[in-house]
Amino acid sequence: MKKILRFSFAIVLFLFAVTGCKNDSVKEVKLNSNKSDTKKIIKLKWLGQWYGEGKKETFVRELAREFSFQNQNIQVELEFPHQMAKTDVNGAFAATIDTITNMVLQNKWPYDFMLCDSYIYNGVSSRVKNPNWGDEYLVNFIDKKWFLEGHKENLFKSRQYTDIFSGIAPGAYIEGVWNLLYVSSEVENKLGIKVKLHDMNMSDFSSYAKAVFQYNQSHKEKITFFTSPVIPSTTFFNQLIMSAFNKDTIYTKEKAINALKQEYDVVDELVKYKPMEKYFTYKDSKALYQDKGLFVYCASWIYLIWQHSNPEGVKVMHPCEIPSIDNKQANTYSGVYSSIFVIPKNAKNKEAAELLMKFICSQETAEKWTKYAKSPTGLSNRISYSDFGKDEFAKFDQHIKKKYNDKLGDADQIAIIFNSKAPLNYQFETVLYGATSAKNAFDALLKQVNAK
Repeated sequence: MKKILRFSFAIVLFLFAVTGCKNDSVKEVKLNSNKSDTKKIIKLKWLGQWYGEGKKETFVRELAREFSFQNQNIQVELEFPHQMAKTDVNGAFAATIDTITNMVLQNKWPYDFMLCDSYIYNGVSSRVKNPNWGDEYLVNFIDKKWFLEGHKENLFKSRQYTDIFSGIAPGAYIEGVWNLLYVSSEVENKLGIKVKLHDMNMSDFSSYAKAVFQYNQSHKEKITFFTSPVIPSTTFFNQLIMSAFNKDTIYTKEKAINALKQEYDVVDELVKYKPMEKYFTYKDSKALYQDKGLFVYCASWIYLIWQHSNPEGVKVMHPCEIPSIDNKQANTYSGVYSSIFVIPKNAKNKEAAELLMKFICSQETAEKWTKYAKSPTGLSNRISYSDFGKDEFAKFDQHIKKKYNDKLGDADQIAIIFNSKAPLNYQFETVLYGATSAKNAFDALLKQVNAK
């Protein structure tokens, strides 16, 4: 009996041991399986853009989330320049140039997908003394079918946008900007006028300058007619010159001289109204003084900055087309499309980064950008902006697309026509300040380009 009990007990121990081994084996397989799954997760590091710019920041964060949701094995780690550099937002631009310069010099790339717009690219070019560094270190998408199809038709027909990056297309041209006038309805009410938001000509513009001038003669609190806190007013001048060509696409030196003559003539008309007299000073680019000036000349990106810095004041600022010479129209409107993000050729997760770039080159991205940023985009957008509402930016977008065949341009055509290697000095503001005559400025410009 004892032998039977001992034998039974031994069997029980054996079965328990076997079962225990099986359980341990199952646990071990499961753990190994988890480890295997972890290795499959790709952590894609993205150096982002538009922090603190309202809906633009929302836009980039949503892109990161949506891409990760559609690609469960890719975790996007989004970081902004000020976080990377451990500095404040104002110091992030210079820090980004410094950081990317070091990346180029060492050929080490901690980010798979990173901010490098034209301004940063040019800054790095100066530091590394190589304007073609992008061709050596960045992925070029110009021959990718999906990339070309994701952008506006014929966007890359000319070299306008690839020349910015020394001949390559390093990423999606998401961001577009219009150069435009913002008009204050609060100041309009003070003056008792209503500015044309679309199709304004220089006669209209001069009449508004006259209204401001007359108001200032009889009021202690003065109004500034025209000011530009950020961008040079020469781009405004360029748009006026383009209108003098009147839809022409073939530019000759003779036509260029004639266009310049027309432009200086109409600018001369403004001088008597002292259009450049300023009665306030911007403390920085974020400032908005909606009650002190009629026109603010700037790029469309400033609107979201103002929404953050002066949410009440921005409500009375309205997008307004740059005026044209009377009965003339340019064939393009002042503005530009920009590539914002690039992929290093030696990125750790290059394939995942290229998948993100392809994800961004979509109609959905274009529609979201247009809706959120209140600005144009180089991406293809087959659905009308009117589908998102009837606000003033929707109407402005529709107007510019129809009038200028959806073409933006920011080139100095006069410098191109005369093959000028150095920037031309038009003395635009000098004339408007009354410091020199329009004739003297015109004659001086002809000497610069060796024309008569």
